[in-house]
Amino acid sequence: MKLIAVYNVFDGEEFLEESIRNIRIAVDEIYAVVQDTAYNGFEYQKGKDKVNELKERGWIDKVFEWSGDSQLQKRQYCLDIAKENKATHFIGMDCDEVYDAMRFYACVNEVITKDYNGSYCKIQTYFKNHDWTIGLDNYFVPFVHKIHANSVTGSMDYPVKVDPRRGISGGATEVDIIMHHYSWVRDDINIKINSHDSKKEILKSGLIEDYEKAELGYFIKHYGKEIKQA
Repeated sequence: MKLIAVYNVFDGEEFLEESIRNIRIAVDEIYAVVQDTAYNGFEYQKGKDKVNELKERGWIDKVFEWSGDSQLQKRQYCLDIAKENKATHFIGMDCDEVYDAMRFYACVNEVITKDYNGSYCKIQTYFKNHDWTIGLDNYFVPFVHKIHANSVTGSMDYPVKVDPRRGISGGATEVDIIMHHYSWVRDDINIKINSHDSKKEILKSGLIEDYEKAELGYFIKHYGKEIKQA
């Protein structure tokens, strides 16, 4: 058994070290696929710089460059890298995704010992501050998946709602862990907005206004939920 975690890196690098630290004990190798130009042409270097720093410090085993045309292609590239490096199992990660270390270890062990083809878990989304949350999101995230020769990302028959670019073929079982998603927590939120595939939709959605007005108890229209203390 060989579990490789592959990080998809552009921004959100302020969470990357914590994210890696919390999964390191349970994975065999950690890779990063980095890009410094978003698909809309926005350029950003700090994610790449952070990855190189962490590699020098021994937190990341291998770094790969990405300059393709879409996020789906990049997700598939992450999976293909794991295949090429003889992984039996794979987990795709983003910089702003953080797991509890002990639960992560336990759930990886469950996936392996019970021989799941794949797994997924709930997401708790954070907004503006590290300890402000809108609670559990209305979709899930793929967790650890067994790798087969024909494994692909973007599976249309994933058993639950996930980012359509991340669902991996082969079926999946829910595991009892929460992915803490610092989706709307950034040192500079404008980096996330300006580099996002759906920048125009974000600007129209009211999320920016919600971000500026956010406080505990504030109702975020996009999520249909109030901000609570985590």
